Amino acid sequence: GIGSALAKAAKLVAGIV
Repeated sequence: GIGSALAKAAKLVAGIV
């Protein structure tokens, strides 16, 4: 769902930062 998408995006951003 949307929550999973947000979690994935947060993980990607955390990896970049």
